[in-house]
Amino acid sequence: QNVQNAISFLQVQDGALTQVTKILDRMSELKTMHLDVTKNSSDLLNYDAEFNQLQDQLTNIRDEKFNSISLFQQTAALATASPLKVWTTEQGDTTNSPAMTISTHTIFDTTDDGTGVGLELNAGVDLTDKSAAASDSLGDFTVDNIGTFIQNAASARANNGAEMSRMQASLAMLTTNHANIEAAHSRLVDVDMAVESTHYAKHNILVQSSAAMLAQANSVPNIALQLLG
Repeated sequence: QNVQNAISFLQVQDGALTQVTKILDRMSELKTMHLDVTKNSSDLLNYDAEFNQLQDQLTNIRDEKFNSISLFQQTAALATASPLKVWTTEQGDTTNSPAMTISTHTIFDTTDDGTGVGLELNAGVDLTDKSAAASDSLGDFTVDNIGTFIQNAASARANNGAEMSRMQASLAMLTTNHANIEAAHSRLVDVDMAVESTHYAKHNILVQSSAAMLAQANSVPNIALQLLG
């Protein structure tokens, strides 16, 4: 059940990443149109308006939760400090049992450290942070920037798929083990009806034969006394 819940978490996370990819694709289109020299200032403002709305939606997705657990930790440091670990064997032993860590920071990193991680490029330029005026316009991002964001989202989805694949393999193994262990337990504990029925019939025949022989033996003295009498 724990593994199944982890798979559900990853499925919800993947659904969110799918929407992130669609938003980034649209941002890429907007950026291309923004570079069109035939567009006037009103056109550019309209593109920026849609871009800002998409930024807000990315922020909403970044803050999504699954049963109050954040789908995306906002910094790599936070995700490292509080990882989501799923134990992948029956023991569930947090000391010796193999565990799998679910990535929760994936592409969202709001630490303006200039590392270029996720949707953050450098100080003040973050697709999910509109607090700085420098990140409110398509003019502040290059085509390569948007391309990098799209690649990061694709890598996040690939990582999510890899984690889900392992979880499903673990679930299949646990299900198989459960069935085999139940079968072994049944062989050890449960009554073998065929064998027991055979034993019952055998002993029943022996008892009936013994009773018949005893009755026959008891009747012989009576016959002898009748002849003598």
